[in-house]
Amino acid sequence: MGAFAQMQLENPGFEGWNNTSTDTREPQQWSSIKTGGGNATQPSGFVVDRSTVVRPGTSGMYSAVVETKTLTVFGFIQVDVNGILTNGRVEAPTTEPSDGYNRTKPDDEEFKTSFIDYPDTLVGWVNYQPVGNDNGRIQCVVHNVINDGLNSGEMGSLPENGSSQGDNTAQTITKAEVDLTANTSGWTRLAIPFNYINGSSPEYILVTATSSIVAGGGEPGSKLYLDDFGLIYNITPVLASSTVDVSVFTSGDIDVVYSTGGTPQAATDFIVELSDENGSFASPIEIGSELATLQTSGTIICTVPAGTVAGTGYKVRVTNVSEYYASVEAPLTVTNLTVGIAAVANDNIRVFGLNGNVTVDLTNSIAENASYELISLNGQRVATGALVAGSINTLPNVNTGIYAVRIIHAEGIFTSKVLVN
Repeated sequence: MGAFAQMQLENPGFEGWNNTSTDTREPQQWSSIKTGGGNATQPSGFVVDRSTVVRPGTSGMYSAVVETKTLTVFGFIQVDVNGILTNGRVEAPTTEPSDGYNRTKPDDEEFKTSFIDYPDTLVGWVNYQPVGNDNGRIQCVVHNVINDGLNSGEMGSLPENGSSQGDNTAQTITKAEVDLTANTSGWTRLAIPFNYINGSSPEYILVTATSSIVAGGGEPGSKLYLDDFGLIYNITPVLASSTVDVSVFTSGDIDVVYSTGGTPQAATDFIVELSDENGSFASPIEIGSELATLQTSGTIICTVPAGTVAGTGYKVRVTNVSEYYASVEAPLTVTNLTVGIAAVANDNIRVFGLNGNVTVDLTNSIAENASYELISLNGQRVATGALVAGSINTLPNVNTGIYAVRIIHAEGIFTSKVLVN
């Protein structure tokens, strides 16, 4: 899951199993009907199993497979039981399939996953092999509870509107859900976005996977293989300014505020990267970092290098080594003393050194409201002031050296280097 992963599901690759030699075998920290409540344990067989059919590229040995089956209940009644797997508990308070639901059981470590973060996407690998027109479903709910969360209608269980469980929508903070309506023809990776419903504080996360959506109405033989699930957290940057100014001699500083809904589980590094002028991160430039932090957000002081070419197509992102952080990009405009954002006719503005002075010739220029900045080699602005359009302007008392002269006017920016001796 990565050395610095955020809060994730327990046993997400289904590598650990309990009771593998019996009909009560289930993935560790996951459950199905054999450890359910009420009438859930009545069926004679099991609907979840360990499989060696694994997704391409995995480092694991096993997956979980849930299968809809015809099983015997009460010793002689044949019923169709949907394949189901949850990190909560399967409840069957009556013999009516539609009364069944899954829930977090806050008083039992085996049937709850405590959770306080705000994920953006649920990802995972599935291999769905339905029979007939059967449909499967993957659903993940981040929720809280009211009081002890053990009474009907108080624990954000699934479904939120179960006939025996009451209305739990108020406890649902966010949900990621997808229906599988056809054979996936092998393994496929899902990326299911979370839809946030309210801003309450999370307490638990509840996942359910089923090979048949309709309670008691599935097609026996429908199979849903599951492997390598994870939670993705976006790293979102907010720039203190959408523009940063650099020169051929000086860099430009900009503050980047980052935030992510995923709390680091160990000290980790967040790196701020700058794209090229076309927005490509093929060869990004590191411009700032926050190292060994346990915070979900922060402010990073960044430095855009001197000599960066001006442009409006730059992007900034904050990265992390964990594959479960996803970087969101923010646009940035770079201005500098080498290339102006708005092009001007250079031959209409002349800048030269003469007798220890800097001369700016605007006699053939239409520059309006012009001003200048004189920049030394070490990046210091040594002089600024207004210029008179249509005239020769002299900048007196300039020390010997090489300077950059920046002319700003209504039509854009013109820059030039000048030698004063």
